[in-house]
Amino acid sequence: MDQTSNIKVVARDALFLFFALTSIGGVVVVIAGGNSANLMLARVAAVTSIVLFGIVGFCISGYLTPRRRWIHLLRVTACVWVLILAFFALIDLPTGERTGAWFLSAVYLLVVMGIGGAISFALRKDPGDTPMRAASAKPSTRTPRAGTSGGEGVKWLKVGAVLSSNLFLVTSCAGIMGASISAAKHFGGKYMARGEAPDSRMIVLASIPDAAVPGRRKLESVTLRGLPEFQSANPDYTFVIPAGEGRIDGGVLPTSYRATALGADGVLVETDTPYDDIFGLRVVGSYEATEREVRPIYTNSNTWFGNFAVGVAGAYILRMIGSILQWVERRRQQRDEPSE
Repeated sequence: MDQTSNIKVVARDALFLFFALTSIGGVVVVIAGGNSANLMLARVAAVTSIVLFGIVGFCISGYLTPRRRWIHLLRVTACVWVLILAFFALIDLPTGERTGAWFLSAVYLLVVMGIGGAISFALRKDPGDTPMRAASAKPSTRTPRAGTSGGEGVKWLKVGAVLSSNLFLVTSCAGIMGASISAAKHFGGKYMARGEAPDSRMIVLASIPDAAVPGRRKLESVTLRGLPEFQSANPDYTFVIPAGEGRIDGGVLPTSYRATALGADGVLVETDTPYDDIFGLRVVGSYEATEREVRPIYTNSNTWFGNFAVGVAGAYILRMIGSILQWVERRRQQRDEPSE
């Protein structure tokens, strides 16, 4: 039985997809990597399960609602995106990372929506497009009602024209690229807990005496590989820095940081350092520190090129959606035109 795309059907499909991606996907991760020391397996299982469940969910949604399929799937995508925003609001993440991850989720949703919708279209076409229906149907002499094919169709044609325009392509590419910068900092990386070596370019912060102001200390940045020389040159150092957030320009490279106290003699520090090179290298890391020791926890690096690739891919996906919208609406208008 063909379903009509209405509020109830859209809400049902959106809730199904959201809980499938968050709940069932999590179960797969636990099964695949929860009892294993190899955390990479859990990460691969997470990405694979989320992509597959997304494709299957959109395929089912499109199969059950063949009439105006792509409009329905876009509505479901928008609802799932709003649900993801509510989900991210409950997660303890910095605002920039939360916003970047939310915008990246839109790219993911559009990709799996396109794949799942295409599969559903291959399995079950729109009843209005079947040759038998078109041959047996009596010639239509009715004119399109205002607000349906004539009004709503023009609206979606305009939306499709905007999405497929060159100006929107450039704007969306820049927007997605900007949103991906903060999210990409924590995608992938190396975890010391599973025996991986930290990136030697990671920045560590230390407190040393300020030679310009006697009795005062200052923060200095140093790379992980440069620690032995730094310790020899600055014997009165400590890696325990005051809790809080900030940016320092002293040392090898300007670095943004966030420090959290771990009891009376320890601190957890997260650093974010842009390197001045042609590829726009950015190195982030986190480590625990006592007065004289540093224990790396996580390091990651990315470049502007990767963020640019994500921006281009997302922009062209939106352009493809716009072209599909225009094609679907023109086909629908052709069906609704009176026969002569």
